[in-house]
Amino acid sequence: MLQAILLSILSVCLFSFKMADRLQEAPQGSYLLTEQNKTQALLFIREKTETTILLEELVFPVTLSFESSLQITAWLEKGAPGHYSWTQYEVDRATCELTERYSLSRRSFLPLEKGSDHFFSTLLNLPLQLVSPSERKKIGPAPSGGEMDRRPLWAPPIKLQDKKVRPPCDAWKAAWPEDSSLLSSCHITLYFPQEKTLSLFPLWIEASNGHIAYAVHTLATGILPNVPSSPNIPRRPPKILGLHKKTNDILCLELSCPLYYKDILLFAFDVLHPRTLLGPFPFTTIRTSSPEQLTLHIPLQVLQNTLQKHHRYKWVVQTTKPTSFLIESEDLFLWTP
Repeated sequence: MLQAILLSILSVCLFSFKMADRLQEAPQGSYLLTEQNKTQALLFIREKTETTILLEELVFPVTLSFESSLQITAWLEKGAPGHYSWTQYEVDRATCELTERYSLSRRSFLPLEKGSDHFFSTLLNLPLQLVSPSERKKIGPAPSGGEMDRRPLWAPPIKLQDKKVRPPCDAWKAAWPEDSSLLSSCHITLYFPQEKTLSLFPLWIEASNGHIAYAVHTLATGILPNVPSSPNIPRRPPKILGLHKKTNDILCLELSCPLYYKDILLFAFDVLHPRTLLGPFPFTTIRTSSPEQLTLHIPLQVLQNTLQKHHRYKWVVQTTKPTSFLIESEDLFLWTP
């Protein structure tokens, strides 16, 4: 019985994965050039650190065609003239969560909440299952009269490191969740080359829900030489939303805080002595249904030992990495234990 369970677990591990797993392995500069609905998109890894992966996506018309990765690099060095949009994505390597979306073309942050345009983050974390050869798309008409199906498996054509090839591929399937996107409740199939050194990105993505069919064709993939630098992704400061509730043991403080802040310090100051910070105060963190909203549970006993009765205070939140911020609450609170 134990052997059967272990074999079952091993089978799942061998024949399922997430695209985020491949992203962890891909070297800096890895790129994917795709085409869909008369537009092309370039997705590439701008930077990899121990904790994050920074990707950039550019969407542009098909009239801007590239014959080589060198041409793509030269285009980026000129500021990508003619592009429709240029977006940065930051992924947390430990959780594979999307922690920031920033539009370089609009110079504005893009929403991360569920229901927003978050195709990329959903695709990264879809659990993919291997499609058996009997279920795969094949080349040529199907046999008739009970004949054995000897047709070769279909694989998408692709340009790999500037050479046109049609490498053997494995097909992986997934079910897109119900959301507000075009792919809601669709069946997704992604084709990856069997040889991972050729590409860690999918060479073809197709989706269908019985009513619509949707395909993204990879034109080229490889590694960009000498990726030009771009502005660092901006950082949003946390925001103190205010007191939520107080019980016999704890005081709850609500924050809006981007996911990339891992270490937060909490202080307070008496409005009569604004230059003297009290703390840092210990707290436990509870995440709500909104990914960036936090509730800090602060022990009342600690506050009673520090704050003075009937004095007015403001909260102060400090961050250090990846950016230093010192944020104070807009509202005062009267300490009445």
